[in-house]
Amino acid sequence: YVMVASPTGGVSGAMEFWGDKLLGVYGKSREETWGTDYALQYLGYSTDNGAYYYYHTEDNGTSRGPPYHGKDYQQTLMDVKQYSESIGVPYRYILLDSWWYYQGKGGGVSNWVGRPDVFPDGNSYLRNATGWPIMGHNRWWAVDNVYSRDNGGGYEFVTEKKGDGQDFKDFAWPTEQRFWDDLMYNSTQWGLFMYEQDWLDVEYDSMVYLNTNATAARTWLHQMGSAAANNHLTIQYCMSHCRHVMQSLELPAVTNARASGDYHPGNDQWQPLGTTGMFGWAVAVAPTKDNYWSTEVQTNSAYPDHDTIAEPYNRLQAAVSTLSKGPVAPSDKIGRSDPDLILKSCRKDGRLLQSDAPAMALDSQHVRAAFTGGDPGGEIWAGFSALSGQRWAVLMGAILQTDYAVDIGAELGMVGKTVSYEANFTQHTPLVTASVLGLKKCGKWDFQVWAVAPVLSNGIALLGDLDKWVPVSSARYSDLEFGIGASGPYAGVTALGSPGEVINTGWNLGTNRATVSCTVGPTGTVRVRVTGSQELLGDCLYP
Repeated sequence: YVMVASPTGGVSGAMEFWGDKLLGVYGKSREETWGTDYALQYLGYSTDNGAYYYYHTEDNGTSRGPPYHGKDYQQTLMDVKQYSESIGVPYRYILLDSWWYYQGKGGGVSNWVGRPDVFPDGNSYLRNATGWPIMGHNRWWAVDNVYSRDNGGGYEFVTEKKGDGQDFKDFAWPTEQRFWDDLMYNSTQWGLFMYEQDWLDVEYDSMVYLNTNATAARTWLHQMGSAAANNHLTIQYCMSHCRHVMQSLELPAVTNARASGDYHPGNDQWQPLGTTGMFGWAVAVAPTKDNYWSTEVQTNSAYPDHDTIAEPYNRLQAAVSTLSKGPVAPSDKIGRSDPDLILKSCRKDGRLLQSDAPAMALDSQHVRAAFTGGDPGGEIWAGFSALSGQRWAVLMGAILQTDYAVDIGAELGMVGKTVSYEANFTQHTPLVTASVLGLKKCGKWDFQVWAVAPVLSNGIALLGDLDKWVPVSSARYSDLEFGIGASGPYAGVTALGSPGEVINTGWNLGTNRATVSCTVGPTGTVRVRVTGSQELLGDCLYP
């Protein structure tokens, strides 16, 4: 273990410092995690638990499959692709949950390939027809799996059948590196880019061998992780113990892990992210919120509460997904997406627009929790972005039991003048120049998202992309320059996007506020510039 004394003040700072030491020892980096994983860079579509198409297809009534009496999954997901394109939502990959493969005795995996009733033409057909690389869910291995030598397969497994030994619970565990190498390689042939290992806690807790052999659990994760790395795949952990996440320090392929429980429309599984995100960031594992519905009502789902199920807090779900700096993956019914809401998280090409680190609970929230019996009185999180030596913040307040004042200098570390605006409302709100932000008592619908921008030395402030949850992101802006010229103060920034995308960049100088709308050029960039002392005048410059 590593014990450190942090020179930085506060809980989140100490966690990051502790993580820095661990990352240095084991050679893992946050830059590699976020820089190499496709799902951490682009918008996806999910069929995980909570999704509309979870064990459910089009025209299947309210019945949970299998069997599927309407369309099969292949056609359903191709229809999702067609619908998303028609409304301009740029999904770039798909998560296939546990409904797609063969399950055996005790609910474990018997054969990790697509069933013909699900994908008549195979996984590779879906990959090629939609253009979506696949994130594939997996669970524990069934005792009757086709891979084990005990069942006529070619690989060694430890098999624990009920009745064969004390505390055996019908679980199997592969012992050969060759098994993982072959599984990962073969799966890349049908489009896998990320392997999701779910049910980690159940698998570990249920296998006697993993709990009585000192090295078996580490071997298990190492074999999985090295096989993924050798085949250029990444891994998501789900239902993991902290020990699993800590083990991932040795495994660069493990890039993200679920940091909350399963989503179900209307539930509060989003709430831990402000704290669990600190742990994930410390050890270079992106915290994953899970999917969400972008509209409130999506009728005829296959959940038991299909008559009443609803997501009244869709905006909060979208904001938290974005601020988590993990994957963002809506899961809507065809015909029921809110494209404007979904696009608040990303560029027109699906590139996610997020802060430099996950939004984390303020230190003052942890202090309140420590001295009020664990109740912090609500959630106040902050995420930060750096651009050309300057610092921007996004501050979220939700389910606040009372009004709360946030000192921008002391609690956000932004020394000097700032301007702020509230970004959850559909209309642009007045700028606030005070050094203390007043968050109002609120719930889950009227939550607040404050964007805080530094006032540059020439008096101009870059407010950023006014249409996004995170207005200033490294995936949107680069190369900020500013000064004072013959026509007065000026500032310019390179805006990044897909050709033809319109970017609305906000600026402020004193009482003058301007929005400069520029269309991204064929190179994927446009230079956005403002000048003037009495009135800010904007230009769009192309290389």
